[in-house]
Amino acid sequence: PTLKRWAMCEIAVNSALPPTAKVRVCDVDVNRERAYFTYDLLTHLNKTRGDTHEFSFVIGTDWLTKETNIREWESDVGGKRVVTGHKLIEEFDFLVLKRPGHPAYGELSDYGPRFSYLDVDGDSTKFIEGAGSSTDVRNCLKDTHDYDAVAGLVPAAVLAFMRRH
Repeated sequence: PTLKRWAMCEIAVNSALPPTAKVRVCDVDVNRERAYFTYDLLTHLNKTRGDTHEFSFVIGTDWLTKETNIREWESDVGGKRVVTGHKLIEEFDFLVLKRPGHPAYGELSDYGPRFSYLDVDGDSTKFIEGAGSSTDVRNCLKDTHDYDAVAGLVPAAVLAFMRRH
């Protein structure tokens, strides 16, 4: 399943964004037994590839709610859960994908100074929107068992991949 999720991310990015967009999918978690926590992943990428790449966390506005406090997100430190969300917000940029029907709660600046909307090809007047989150897609498929039901939530190329695999 991890390899398929990675493949769908590759397909989505390469079919939905312009080729000049500075967004790439990373395979660092594909062969791991367990995925990194967000802060740990970005810290690892910075240490191993930070001299040639810049890393940001892409998040949908569906995560920017009154109930979700990113500052409380955790990491695994020596087998113990430790809150590192505050460090995540201080040390990394967040690129926010607008989700129709899921506006951000408050202003982006309320979350921290490193939050900005994901724009199209460097044009800060044009923003990228995504119709559905992976959770929306999974829930829809669980409820309907019908791939046609997720058309419009994922790019057509991703839907074709899902049907074949």
